[in-house]
Amino acid sequence: MKTQHIHLIHQEAIVGFTLLLLAAVGGGAWWAWQTTTPKSVNKTPIPSRVEKSPIAKVQPTVIPYPPQKPIAKVQPTVIPYPPQKPIAKVQPTVIPYPPQKPIAKVQPTFIPKPIATSTPKINQPLTQLQPQTYWLQATGEHIRLVPHEVAVKPEDSQEVALKAALNQLLTSSKTSDLTTTIPAGTRLLNLQVTETGIYVNLSREFTQGGGSTSMIGRVAQVLYTATSIEPEAKVYLSVEGQLLNEENPLGGEGIMLTEPLTRKQFTQDFAIQA
Repeated sequence: MKTQHIHLIHQEAIVGFTLLLLAAVGGGAWWAWQTTTPKSVNKTPIPSRVEKSPIAKVQPTVIPYPPQKPIAKVQPTVIPYPPQKPIAKVQPTVIPYPPQKPIAKVQPTFIPKPIATSTPKINQPLTQLQPQTYWLQATGEHIRLVPHEVAVKPEDSQEVALKAALNQLLTSSKTSDLTTTIPAGTRLLNLQVTETGIYVNLSREFTQGGGSTSMIGRVAQVLYTATSIEPEAKVYLSVEGQLLNEENPLGGEGIMLTEPLTRKQFTQDFAIQA
């Protein structure tokens, strides 16, 4: 009895295993067929159970939470703060500051300027230039210079007055007691008065004739005449534009003169009296 029962179990196990094997083989065959079969076959959708149910469609009702009552529209009332009363228009009153009174028009009073009374001008005498010419006077062994006034115009300048005096010295003849050693025919070529001194330029006749005494006398006459207005002035003596000095002596005797010439220096260098 026990042996038959075991044998029956074995048969059931074999049958179960066989069914399982067949199911596996069939599933594999079905899967292979699905993968190899074209997907052009239209599939008819199978309606779901929900769609097949004859239930009517109901629209949902929206219930607000919490329930609201309709609110009536109320027009707002504008209340000014603070309440204003209508203000009456008041014309402004203009008050000048400070209060001004009408000013009476006053006619200007013209005060004439004092008229200057013209006082007749008294002709004041101009500073009269008084040039002089110097002549030679022999007193024993010495030679003395003697001045002689020359008349010039009041408006003449120093330069004009000195030119007149020198021209008179060169052209006038000697007198009985006064003489000159300036050669005849000597002319004044130019005379200029500058800040540095008086420049006198004579013609070549000034160097002609006579010895050393004659040369000293003629230079003294020209020097003192040229400085008759301004005795301390310096004189630059030239002959034909050549300045007389130690390098360019005067005449054949070779009288050497310092440059410039002054009265003080000349009386120290040569025996002559003024």
